[in-house]
Amino acid sequence: MVRGQECQRVYLAAQLLSERVAKAVSHIFGDRYRKEAELIALVDEAFDTFNSRHMSDGKLHRSAFGMAHTIDEQYSCLFKFTQVLAYVAGYVAAECATVDSTLGKITSDASEVPRDERYA
Repeated sequence: MVRGQECQRVYLAAQLLSERVAKAVSHIFGDRYRKEAELIALVDEAFDTFNSRHMSDGKLHRSAFGMAHTIDEQYSCLFKFTQVLAYVAGYVAAECATVDSTLGKITSDASEVPRDERYA
């Protein structure tokens, strides 16, 4: 059993990256933060698709993956989500590769810096 610091509190991320928060950001900030609201909504849809528990649900992405009436939307959502993850991973790697303040040197490859030191 996982306890203490090892326990992941995914529900906090799910609350923060929810459809409700996406709508609030869109409503409060309008076009100024439209892309951020779209990202939050995309993450919410991806979470729903990954955590689908029922054959059919009122919320499209909570329905079982691959059902005839949901497959196109779910596949599109997951495809967009993987593109975003690839972008984020590339951005983090690029940021870690430019200057490593813990070692005080410029690195040309993110793999040169041990992972634990990069995120400490």
